[in-house]
Amino acid sequence: MRFILLFLSFSVLAASGVVASSFIIDPYGVWKTGVFAPTQFRGIPVRIYHPMRVLTEDYDYVFLGSSRTREGYILHRENMRISTYNAAFSGGTGYEAAKFMSLIAEKFTTPKYVILGIDFFGFAPGLKLRPSAEGSPLSNTPLWQIKLSTLFGHEHLRANLKSFKKNLKGKTKPLPFEFPGYIFGNHKERMKAGLRSHAENHLSKFDPSNYEPDKEIIETLKDGISNLVSRGTKVTLIINPVHASRMRLIQKLGLQEHYETLIQEFAVMINDIDQDFPDVIELWDFAECKGILRESVPDEKSQKMTYFYDSNHFTPTFGVDIAKQTFLRDQYPNYNPIYIGKKLAPSLQKLYFSRNWDACNSNIDDLIAIIVKNTADQRCEDNLKWCKLITKK
Repeated sequence: MRFILLFLSFSVLAASGVVASSFIIDPYGVWKTGVFAPTQFRGIPVRIYHPMRVLTEDYDYVFLGSSRTREGYILHRENMRISTYNAAFSGGTGYEAAKFMSLIAEKFTTPKYVILGIDFFGFAPGLKLRPSAEGSPLSNTPLWQIKLSTLFGHEHLRANLKSFKKNLKGKTKPLPFEFPGYIFGNHKERMKAGLRSHAENHLSKFDPSNYEPDKEIIETLKDGISNLVSRGTKVTLIINPVHASRMRLIQKLGLQEHYETLIQEFAVMINDIDQDFPDVIELWDFAECKGILRESVPDEKSQKMTYFYDSNHFTPTFGVDIAKQTFLRDQYPNYNPIYIGKKLAPSLQKLYFSRNWDACNSNIDDLIAIIVKNTADQRCEDNLKWCKLITKK
């Protein structure tokens, strides 16, 4: 009996210690103890972390979207003296952005601006919450329940330990994340690897109908945006730039019509919202194949690209240029952009229909041709009609 009591006492003390350490260290910054600085580390559950921070703290500019938005808009490094939070996460979907917007709209104080980076593959049919969003505000889990869950669980204990070590060593880096070291190495090899992986693991293994924009998701996004603008928040939607080689790959795989359809759907949506809430929402296109989108891909490791990390991610240099043309243009009235974007809605009287896809060429077009050829067998196996379409091109 005595042994049992000792064991139970030890268990209670150990559990109390775990809860106390989680509360004091507070690796995600949800308890606001302020003893240790919230910091970034590999494996942090961003679909829990980012919504918690945005919903419990106030920022003037909040960014949503996928890894392109996350890596491209790092404005806090530019000394712009504005309050920003980049809440985008890798693989972010249009549905997740819609849910996020609706949650932000419920706050007592909403941001001045919400900026959503639009990515073609984030609006595929049925693409809603990623598995890692389970147990987050995006899956309608109450904030109090999430806060309590951070006091327990092995993943949270690991976060405590990592945060504790980094704080002791003075190596704290506040979230949101910055691009993890991909500016080093051979750009051409990274381009090749990224394009090949994307073609082989994604594009080549699906029926092209899987990339028709999901109107239900777009309608959900419309509701989320309407909720936000009704609270006085302005919303800017930006079709994120990708390197011309990625646009060429989309074209060669016969998906350009779906790409343009998505843009048209957004233009219609924004024109509808503008009828009820004028001058609070805009759609900008930074994916025309011109200028720096066709930046040459160097062969030498010592050479670095200025505007792209790889075929799918643009650098903060490009991101600042986009920001000063769009949601920050009132602060930079005389700014001379390095790449001029196109405002599509609601100002255009006629909807935007098509870009010059033939201009989407680069100095690695030969690589695109090889990738398309090497993935043809898989496409033919999955969808004969699509195979014949691509073979004719």
